[in-house]
Amino acid sequence: MCRFKSGIVMRNGDLLTSPYTDKHEDLITLHNIKDNGNDGFVRVEYVPLGKDYELDNYELRVDESIVPKWFEDIREDIIRKFHQLIKNMIITTDRDLILGGQWIIKDGVIDLINFANIVSIHRGTVKNIRRGTVRDIWGGTVRDIHRGTVENIHRGTVKNIHGGTVENIYGGTVEDIWGSTVRDIHGGTVEDIWGGTVENIHENTVLNDRREK
Repeated sequence: MCRFKSGIVMRNGDLLTSPYTDKHEDLITLHNIKDNGNDGFVRVEYVPLGKDYELDNYELRVDESIVPKWFEDIREDIIRKFHQLIKNMIITTDRDLILGGQWIIKDGVIDLINFANIVSIHRGTVKNIRRGTVRDIWGGTVRDIHRGTVENIHRGTVKNIHGGTVENIYGGTVEDIWGSTVRDIHGGTVEDIWGGTVENIHENTVLNDRREK
């Protein structure tokens, strides 16, 4: 499985990535790379070993059975490029709008996120998410989600979900769900569900289901 943050390293030292996918095969297609079996590129992942905003706690991994010699000659340069790429993703101040791109929200107040790929939310407040993807919520407050996908809620508070999909709730509090699909609730508190679908509810879950029976 391809992980954050994936890239393709070309023989000339170019690092090819996308803010919207971490799948190597998507990157190969996106950048029109031809696999001629001549070791012209290498699939890599720059993986956080702890919190994803800890810049000095990443590891470069090669997703190939055989690593060509030319890659080892440029490995440190690729690490520096990934380091700068991740650094530019981290938000620590207030923003009126995030439009597109891939981001790690460490802190601050974000008024609106639209069509963006949010890797994680750790602290601070996000007022509105309108479409896009949020992979992990580790803390803070998200006031409104209007469509889009939230993959994992671990802690923190999500006040309102108006459509879209929540893959997993592991803890924290979701105040209102108004017509969405929630795949799995493994714990935490869901204060009110007014519509939509909950596929699996596991133990240690507080759930107030207000849907019509």
